[in-house]
Amino acid sequence: MTHLQLPPFGHFKFKFTHIKINFIFGVKSQSIHSNVITNGCARLLQLCTTPHSLKSVHAHMIITGHDQDVFLGAKLVSMYAKLDGLENARSVFDKIHNPDAFLWNVIIKAYGQSGLWDKTFASYHQMQEEGIQPDNFTFPLVLKACASLSALEKGKEIHYQIDQIGFGDNTVIGTTLIDMYAKCGSLEDARQVFDKMSERDVFSWSAMIAGYAQNRNANEALLLSNVMQLEGVLPDSVVMVSLLQACGDLGARQQGMWVHGCLIRRGFEFDVSAGNSLVAMYAKCGNMCDARRVFEAMPEKNVISWTAMIAGYAQNGQGPDALALFDEMKFVGVNPNSVTMVNLLSVCADLGAVHQGKVIHNYVIGHGFESNEFVANGLMDMYAKCGCPKDAQFVFNRMPQRSVVSWNTIISGYAQNGYFNDALALFHQMQLAGISPDSVTIVSVLSACAHVKDLQQGKWIDDYIMQSGFDSNVFVSNSLIDMYAKCKKIDIARLIFNGMHRRDVVSWNAMITGYVQNAHANEALELFNQMQLTDVKPDSETMVSVLSACAQSGASQQGERIHNYVIKNGFAWDVFVETGLVDMYAKCGNVDIARHLFDQMPKRTVVAYSAMIAGYGMHGYGEDALTLFSQMQQTGMKPNGITFISVLSACSHSGLVDDGWRYFNCMSQDYGIAPMLEHYACMVDLLGRAGCLDEAHDFIKNMPVHPNAAVWGALLAACRIHCNIELAECAAEILFDLEPNNAGYYVLLSNTYAAAGRWDEVAKVRTKMKNMGLKKTAGCSLIEINSRLHSFIAGDNSHPQFKQIYVMLEILSGQMKDAGYVPNTNFVMHDVE
Repeated sequence: MTHLQLPPFGHFKFKFTHIKINFIFGVKSQSIHSNVITNGCARLLQLCTTPHSLKSVHAHMIITGHDQDVFLGAKLVSMYAKLDGLENARSVFDKIHNPDAFLWNVIIKAYGQSGLWDKTFASYHQMQEEGIQPDNFTFPLVLKACASLSALEKGKEIHYQIDQIGFGDNTVIGTTLIDMYAKCGSLEDARQVFDKMSERDVFSWSAMIAGYAQNRNANEALLLSNVMQLEGVLPDSVVMVSLLQACGDLGARQQGMWVHGCLIRRGFEFDVSAGNSLVAMYAKCGNMCDARRVFEAMPEKNVISWTAMIAGYAQNGQGPDALALFDEMKFVGVNPNSVTMVNLLSVCADLGAVHQGKVIHNYVIGHGFESNEFVANGLMDMYAKCGCPKDAQFVFNRMPQRSVVSWNTIISGYAQNGYFNDALALFHQMQLAGISPDSVTIVSVLSACAHVKDLQQGKWIDDYIMQSGFDSNVFVSNSLIDMYAKCKKIDIARLIFNGMHRRDVVSWNAMITGYVQNAHANEALELFNQMQLTDVKPDSETMVSVLSACAQSGASQQGERIHNYVIKNGFAWDVFVETGLVDMYAKCGNVDIARHLFDQMPKRTVVAYSAMIAGYGMHGYGEDALTLFSQMQQTGMKPNGITFISVLSACSHSGLVDDGWRYFNCMSQDYGIAPMLEHYACMVDLLGRAGCLDEAHDFIKNMPVHPNAAVWGALLAACRIHCNIELAECAAEILFDLEPNNAGYYVLLSNTYAAAGRWDEVAKVRTKMKNMGLKKTAGCSLIEINSRLHSFIAGDNSHPQFKQIYVMLEILSGQMKDAGYVPNTNFVMHDVE
């Protein structure tokens, strides 16, 4: 233990208002009564402002024999804690013989004020070990430590001691218990203490109301405030601040205005804390005009006032106003705090204003905020949302300390910008750094696995989830469903879905969307029907997914039924649902209805135009598709890459080669859109369908990017149509290297040979397929009866009415022959194993 060093004795003088005491250190005056010296020392201790003056008084106390006085010892310990550090305060404490509860409370309080909660608890236990029973002042001190640490079990242990000793009816202790339980999130325990109190003062009511407000239980806070007033207890400013927080959380502007009136009537309208809470309340209720009026009327504003106003603008999408207010804040000389900076960075992120964000970054560096983790996380988030993940990485690399939130921010930042492999690499670095991932981390890395279709990594994370106990987390389970669905493991996704104890709307959406992504439209629609039997209400994302399922399967009756559901449940004016309806009707062949819905849309997006153009194109209405595209251009709306895929596909299906070339060239020349592989595949398909096979081949050879299987596949399909064996063999050879296990390409080549009558080559291809274990995926026919889809595969006997179906097929075949229809069987024998 460090020994306290005291200064040499000498002359030391203090002057009081009513009394003047002179001490000549080294001389012990017998003429001054001991009580006068005790009081004088106490006054001297209060006047100390430096460690040196404190130690001088301490030295005098030692030579006058007052260093063992418990009263003076308590003041001395308190002053050392304030002026010279807790180590010296504890040294003084340890030298006092037989400290009582009062003195123990002083050292416990000193530790608590410094946030040294472990030493607070250690002193509390040592006190009892030395036979000193805690008193009514001790318990509030240690309960505050429990509240600060959210140490609920420790708090309950101390609560038990309180009841055992007999302080259960103490109002101050009861109020502190309420505060402790509320800050630990145990509102039920807090309310039990409150209800059992024989006497409640305004602080008890305030603690309970604040507890409800802090735990987002705003309704209970407002109800309890009404009961408080019915019992004749007038709310103080603390209660009103809590009520304003509750009103803000509920968006209850009317109740907030009532509290505002109470503040004025009680004379609290000029209280800075009340004014700040009013600004925050009006901002959360979306009323920035009233928030600004309160702000401007405040006679005194602190940094919290300015920050509340800036945060309000940020929350309500008024970013430019937030930035302008920050300039005003600097002009009047108010220094921002870390919360101010984070809100400003949030504004820049929402606006995509990376230049302004960099200006604020420079301010952060210049004013010492760079080492603040809260601000650094805000900087990373801003850069990530502005599409600059490398700048976010620069901030991350400079951080002296990184919490799990910091790692989550940089990992999600890379994932949001499409750098999925970088996100996964950072996840492994995080583990090597000894930081345990939380549910947010897991959701981000599962999203990355889903996008890169890294099933092996996804399964490893799934194992980690089971071992770490995250499997009961609904957000994690939803992400697992999405990952497995995108990795084409829809059966595993369904097992996870079935095993969930609680499912929210996102769970249902993930599973329904997964079925659609994996071409299981019937299962998607069946799951939607099951969802309607639960208490989970579909949202607009659900409707878009089930409409996509109808479009995929051609289930127009189901689509019409869902259309009615959309109207009845208020989704009709959602732009994404409207677009889904246009897409569904178009793909189901009801192009006129699709166009009617499109024309009725109050606001048409580029996605809606793309869907309608694609609908025209797939049904051979190429001219209508191009006319609509021209109308889109005339509105000033800029097409995107998907729009041009729709346009080029429409040209392909209608044989509009010249138009196809014109739109392919204008895509990059007029709109700066670099062609993707999908656009090149459309052009090959366009040229191939038109019989321009050599031109299509030259087009592929001159592509600036490496052609993928879709591009070569389009050429091979065209070769089959036009029976070009030589080019078909060239395309097939490349396709077999790119996707050796895709049976479809072998079947295409085989059918090309068959059309040319080259049966030996057909046999060779089929033998190769057999040796490789490849089988052509059987084609499936769908028919919709009474809004129910029935699927059929050749030779399938699984349908319960298959006998009647085959009888009807025989009858229909006979009628077709009688009508003179002769089917084209060139490829039939060769498509079926």
